Amino acid sequence: MRRLEWDSGFWNVDVWEIEEADSFYLSGVPDIAPAGRGRYLIQALVPITEIHKIGLLEKAGFSFAESKITLRKPVKELSVTDTGNIRKVEKSEIELYKDIFYGMYGNVSRYELFPPKKINEFYCTWVSKSIDCILDDTCVGYYDDGHLAGFITYKCRDNKAVVGLIGVFPQFQKKGISQKLLGYLNNDAMHAGLDEIVISTQGVNLKAINSFIKSGFLFDSIHHWYYKKNW
Repeated sequence: MRRLEWDSGFWNVDVWEIEEADSFYLSGVPDIAPAGRGRYLIQALVPITEIHKIGLLEKAGFSFAESKITLRKPVKELSVTDTGNIRKVEKSEIELYKDIFYGMYGNVSRYELFPPKKINEFYCTWVSKSIDCILDDTCVGYYDDGHLAGFITYKCRDNKAVVGLIGVFPQFQKKGISQKLLGYLNNDAMHAGLDEIVISTQGVNLKAINSFIKSGFLFDSIHHWYYKKNW
């Protein structure tokens, strides 16, 4: 089990993550490691096929939090329109939207156990740090009549483009912008010689899942998040 330093500092809670090893589930570590540390959150991400581990977590006092759906698609030659409307996002542009991230992600976030204001700050920080190439490698946006309408953050790892966040601001939805951003990413990945694109979302985010399938993604795996918290 390891302590997540950035998460702990941001949420002001001692955040731990259980490694995927049977010894951690069987040893009782989830019960004793945070003793005396005040508020804590222990999280575990388990494949839905690992019924034995899920049972051990539940016996140790963990509760189901959310599902994680991962989808993949191969990178292929694709004609993308409106590429002139897509470019890297500036930090000053995100500032204009800094108060609406909870409205975009709050009802589908696995962090709903924290206050809405803090969840809003989390997603805004994620985008901002991706612009600075800290959390993800880049953040590009789609511009509608010169106004930032949506964005996507991603990083390139192990010959894959891995999407961090994708979002379209409320007043610009239902214009196919997420598909255009994913199309742009496909072309960027193709030019970089990457093989596939990987994207994940929460199981309750059916709107996003349907959008990804529309863009050619196929289901790859399903995991469950389990939490044990003290506050």
